[in-house]
Amino acid sequence: MEIRWTNGSLIFLGYSEEPESVRGLTLDWAGMDEARIGNQHETFMNLQGCLRQGGQLCVTTTPAGQRHWLYYRWIQKRLPDGDDLPRSDYVPFYADTAANKHNSPDFVRRLRESFGNTKWAEQELHGRFVVFEGQAYPEFDEDLHVRAPGPEVRVRRKLIGLDIGSARPTSAHLMLVDWSHRVWVVQEFYKRRMDLHDLLRVLAGWDARVYCDPNAKEEIEFLVKNGVQARKARSNDFSLRTGLWRARLTKREDGLPGIFVSPDCPNLIEEIPTLAYARPRGMDILTDKWEQGLDDHAHDGVAYALMEVDSGRIGAPVSPFEVVRRRWGHEAA
Repeated sequence: MEIRWTNGSLIFLGYSEEPESVRGLTLDWAGMDEARIGNQHETFMNLQGCLRQGGQLCVTTTPAGQRHWLYYRWIQKRLPDGDDLPRSDYVPFYADTAANKHNSPDFVRRLRESFGNTKWAEQELHGRFVVFEGQAYPEFDEDLHVRAPGPEVRVRRKLIGLDIGSARPTSAHLMLVDWSHRVWVVQEFYKRRMDLHDLLRVLAGWDARVYCDPNAKEEIEFLVKNGVQARKARSNDFSLRTGLWRARLTKREDGLPGIFVSPDCPNLIEEIPTLAYARPRGMDILTDKWEQGLDDHAHDGVAYALMEVDSGRIGAPVSPFEVVRRRWGHEAA
């Protein structure tokens, strides 16, 4: 993991998903690639502290919407908490996919045909920070919804939401339900081209009942045979999944939402604000499907577990207040 040059210079190679791995280095220059993915804001800040020889830190990435630390730093020139940054220190350079001379014309043409004239194309092909029309969850606010449970949280129930992917990610999340019926999403497994044995080891360690995509029959059978309490979710209905999420993101009477997501779940935190309903060219927004190309596996996995917590008998979303009232009476709600 090193490149050593004849003049004595040394290049270290590492994984920016592991923020602690870069501490303590003395560097003249550093670079990060695809900084939108995972928990890389902390890595960025750690690397800044390593530039003791006065060099530069460069970031290359595909943008990630306008509610992301990259947008705050390079476009708004501020920290996520609002403090201003020196404008000259954060200069963005935009690169179009077609401008890369190593990409064949056919490759670029196919991408353009696939993405069409959409916001997704603006982001993926032209490197622009965009807000998707038809954003599904405009109420999602990292300052409000991203929080780890403290020692005061009394856990009533543990469960796991799982969505199986092949080329697309497989996503599993460990979720806690406290005695006020608030949900805490505390751990994440998120991997493309996942091996079932890797997933099995993670789920066995979490030791909770797993609620899966109803279409993943073979995977459920494999998990059950290997000692995991896995069962299919109540439904695969799109509107039910989005309705459950929206009810949970909404603030309660105490000013807090019905769901919190731990910083240890970066892929879920990235998915929620970028999910947007499809809008075919010349048509109204469709509320029963996502814009082409968006990842939704983390969102769906959590929704499958929420069905067990919040759904009524016929599968319709029931508000957290109503669930508490039914179980413990009006005073508890």
